[in-house]
Amino acid sequence: PRAEGPAAAGRAAMARLGACVLLFLSALQLSAGTEFKYGTIRWEHTGGNTVQFFIEMQWRRGTGATGFQGTGMTGLAIQGNTVDILGNPNSATGPVQLETGDGRSQFVKMTVESYSASSEDFIH
Repeated sequence: PRAEGPAAAGRAAMARLGACVLLFLSALQLSAGTEFKYGTIRWEHTGGNTVQFFIEMQWRRGTGATGFQGTGMTGLAIQGNTVDILGNPNSATGPVQLETGDGRSQFVKMTVESYSASSEDFIH
């Protein structure tokens, strides 16, 4: 017999969310011109049936046209810039979207909190 009620619906929603997160992280691995270092996704319950997602990531800024463009001296992203997270360059899907498991999705944008202009050249 299949369990019904709020608890079962919550487990089903979490299973859908987990599958969406795995797809999201897989898409990040396909990004071009940059190097994905790590990422975490967490959520907080904000009331009723609503949650807020938080995504923390670190990427190599890249170089030239293949890097994360911004207002830095080299034309790359620096602290305070907002950049799109792009998916597979051979795909027509464009920027990466986070599917929230309820039929909706949002484009993923990253606000740069810090960056390293050293040989590692990362944004976070």
